[in-house]
Parts: sequence; C-alpha cells; structure tokens
Amino acid sequence: MECRSGFLPMVRRFAIEHGPAPGRVAPSGQRNYLPQVSIVNVNGNRIFLFLSAFAAGVISGLRSMTALAVISWGARWGWLDLHRTPLEFLGATWFAYTITAFAAGELIGDKLPWIPNRTSPPALVFRLITGGLSGAAIFISARQSLLLGAILGALGALGGAFEGYRLRRTLTKEKGLPDFAVALAEDLIAVGGAFLLVSHLY
Repeated sequence: MECRSGFLPMVRRFAIEHGPAPGRVAPSGQRNYLPQVSIVNVNGNRIFLFLSAFAAGVISGLRSMTALAVISWGARWGWLDLHRTPLEFLGATWFAYTITAFAAGELIGDKLPWIPNRTSPPALVFRLITGGLSGAAIFISARQSLLLGAILGALGALGGAFEGYRLRRTLTKEKGLPDFAVALAEDLIAVGGAFLLVSHLY
C-alpha cells in the first residue's frame, strides 16, 4: 500500500508545487531538487532550537562524524539553509562525500578492539569540534548566534561522549551483553537520530 503521509512525501509535494522549474541551476552550480529554506519557515520555538543543537552534539559524542555528515547532506537537500553563511562549505559536494566516507569508516572502526575510547583526549577534543560545528550549523541556519549553537553542540558532545561510554561499559561489563550488539544499537541510535533530527528542523 502506498504511503501518502509523512515527512518525505510532504517534501516531495512541496517541491513539486513550489520548487524551481526543472533544470534551473542554483548559484553554486548545483541543481535545485528542493526549494530553498526560507527564514520564515524556521521553527520559532527557541527551546526546540536549543534542544536540537544540544542533541546534535550528543550524537557527535556517540559517533563523532555522523551528525555532521547528516547536516552536510541536509544542507544539500534543503533541510537547512547555510547559503551565504560562514558554514556554507558544509553543504559543498566535496565535503558531503568526504565526511560521509569518514563517518562510515568510524562506524566500522568503532567495533575494533584497539581503537582508543571516545573519552581519550584526542577523541574527545575531536567530538567537541564536530559537535560544535553541528550545533553552530543548526543555529546559523535559523539565523541565530553561531557561537551559542557551537557552545550547545560542544556541551552535548561532552555529555554524549561520557554518558555513551558509561552506558556501553555498563551494558557490556555488568550486564554481559555482547559489545558488538551494543555498538550496532548505538550506530542505529546515532544515524537514525541524526536523520530524524535534521529532517524535522523546519
């Protein structure tokens, strides 16, 4: 039975009704498949905006590059508007493919026993950076403070890294669950949560 409700069908209908004419090219040279996000369409609930930036950071704490990869594709698909902002490069083709490749590699590497844990200084600093960028992208797409978004994202990454590490150790060491199964569940939460979050910002 064909699904006639939900976010993606709604986006497709909106794109058909209000999107650019077929073949129209965006200023950056890429084809417009979805309408550009308007500031008027930004969710005005500031609490939701704050929670979204923090949640993107938490996802970065679980998987350092997942949220940023989804945000990059979200910018390309019209879920966020980063045009003419300092973070416009996040929606560039080269960045989207590069960060996606690294994110996929991280999902594989996380299962290897010799990989340092996420709370080690280098890994934690990298998560603070990617979480900060993710939160900043969400805020600046709503034409809000880039710095505030970065702070919220970094704080979320800090919490996500330590709580994710603690929970994984509890489930594997104390509850006796297989580490591989716990890691896969964490992957699903990070990837699924990132897509759910970014696709529902507007």
